[in-house]
Amino acid sequence: MVSGYTYLAEGPDDSKMRRILETLPNAGGNMREAVMELLFQEPRQMEHHDWQRVADMIVSRYATHLGLLAEFTDPSTFRKSLEAVTEPFYSMQNSQVDVAVGRCVMQDIPTHYSDVLAGSAIMAVSAAIRQNLIHAFAEDNGTASMQIIQALVAHLNWPIWRFCEGCKPEEICWTPVLPLGASKTN
Repeated sequence: MVSGYTYLAEGPDDSKMRRILETLPNAGGNMREAVMELLFQEPRQMEHHDWQRVADMIVSRYATHLGLLAEFTDPSTFRKSLEAVTEPFYSMQNSQVDVAVGRCVMQDIPTHYSDVLAGSAIMAVSAAIRQNLIHAFAEDNGTASMQIIQALVAHLNWPIWRFCEGCKPEEICWTPVLPLGASKTN
């Protein structure tokens, strides 16, 4: 697979919708070379890896926790919940944040996939989640810690946070449509 995102050093600039050639003048030639290399390489048996499943696993693992953490207003309750989420990958005896993040990120992706674009993208998102969780945990100020998580949730903007969370058995999930009812005609 060849993608323009591979050639961006810092990720896409969302402020403007620009073409890749405007952003990176040499990208056109580099991308052409990558496509030609891909087309003319010898066929080989590629090991299949279900990246959608890995992405879904990460979303299912963190969506509920991150969504709840972003909604907390009390710093002490937030702190207890944050400790529960970060405990498996962070210990007070080993306070090297990078080691903890690296250990956590690599649990989902085999190392031989680190040069695959999909693997790199998933590793980057996974690392961002874990880094923000651990940095929020390391932060002494409860309000600043909550802001780190809220910014992460706003950045991820996962669709799961935009859907109805479901109703209790005795409730009906209903979206009001205006105008309600029928007009009276007498």
